[in-house]
Amino acid sequence: MLGLLVALLALGLAVFALLDVWYLVEPPELPADLQHWISYNEASSQLLRMESGLSDVTKDQ
Repeated sequence: MLGLLVALLALGLAVFALLDVWYLVEPPELPADLQHWISYNEASSQLLRMESGLSDVTKDQ
């Protein structure tokens, strides 16, 4: 009886592991102009933090 429960538990864990992998979705590729503005904003924010003396503070995610 205990062997059967262990086998069912192992089977259930295997099914959940397969479902996790099966439903992984890759994020879409961002357009080049949007990538440009994201990079610009990150660089601008970093420069402002350096100028204001906040360069040691980690930015919020």
